[in-house]
Amino acid sequence: MPIKYDNKIVVFVDILGFRKIIDSTVKDCTKLEVLNSIFNEIHENINRIMEEKSNSNLPMTITEDVLVKPVLPLYLGNFEITMVSDSIFISCGLGFLEELLELLYKLQFKLSVQQQLQCFLRGGITFGKVIHNENKIFGPAVNEVVKLEQSHANYPRIIIEPSMKKKMYLLNKMIINGFKFDESKIEKTLKEDIDGYFYIDYITPYIEHKKILKNAIEINLNETKDSKVIRKMKWIEEKISIISYPRCKNIVKK
Repeated sequence: MPIKYDNKIVVFVDILGFRKIIDSTVKDCTKLEVLNSIFNEIHENINRIMEEKSNSNLPMTITEDVLVKPVLPLYLGNFEITMVSDSIFISCGLGFLEELLELLYKLQFKLSVQQQLQCFLRGGITFGKVIHNENKIFGPAVNEVVKLEQSHANYPRIIIEPSMKKKMYLLNKMIINGFKFDESKIEKTLKEDIDGYFYIDYITPYIEHKKILKNAIEINLNETKDSKVIRKMKWIEEKISIISYPRCKNIVKK
């Protein structure tokens, strides 16, 4: 059977501050155990998501207001993950978008708040052609999402490639066995930044933990003179201020 690309959501995430944590695990096995448990839990969550979808009747028949061609392969598509040091690749069908965003939420929460590792996520999300299994990942969508992360993410944020917003609109138009996709859940997860990119807003839901976030910022700032790191930490600090004191928003934009 000839090999062909799948059309899937593709995510590339870089864990900022990961190398520093790894260096510290040589003498402190506690952090090593924490990292290992976090990554194991990610895999367990993905396995659970796949099992729940496979037991669901939702994808059996699909009617769609906009597209006539079959969309079932776009809706499904296995949930795959590949981790290499501080880099994480994830791919899945459009039908897993809500679960994907929730997974990234949890990862950020565990790294920066729950385990207080002072790590933040930077990355990108796109949709396109990819080959992804337990042995390999490659394809045009991989090239695109890596470029998105390296050239446009800039700060500790996971940004959405602009065409993904259109895919989310189409997904919202799908009616699957009478079940209508709830776009409002996705919209609550995303926030538009001043450069026009939408990113996963992990700060607003965790604003009650802002003391922990601010402590992470302070630790990172005290340990470096690197202007790039300082700029990243200042971005988080700015977002916390905007959420805590909404009047700051206009001042920041100016």
